[in-house]
Amino acid sequence: MSEKIPPALSAEDWTIMSADGGTSTEEVTVEIDSAALVVRDWHGDGRRTTQMNQVTLPPQLLPAIIALANVALPDGDPRKITREGVAAIRKMADEVFDDETSLTAAEVAHTKLVLRMVDALESYLPPKP
Repeated sequence: MSEKIPPALSAEDWTIMSADGGTSTEEVTVEIDSAALVVRDWHGDGRRTTQMNQVTLPPQLLPAIIALANVALPDGDPRKITREGVAAIRKMADEVFDDETSLTAAEVAHTKLVLRMVDALESYLPPKP
């Protein structure tokens, strides 16, 4: 069994984001709503804000951002989505789904869900060479 990967955000981070629709540090604010992901970068002298940069990412750009972020992860990062990992999950799900007649309705539904998730993960990968 592999070592558990620590979460990208702490429980406290998620609580803050759930409570106010975003999260902040002294210099960066991230807001999430149904229309966009907004990142604001604040610069100041400690007493007042002197400059603010803002990037608004509409939902249709988020899959591309996820794909590019995945490519940017180092090859050894356990969070990186890889073609090998996707193929292994797909193979396991296909093997379970191979004999659909012996599966319960719940098992069929779960296997179909796994296959949809594999398709989603694969969509973040660059094209095959």
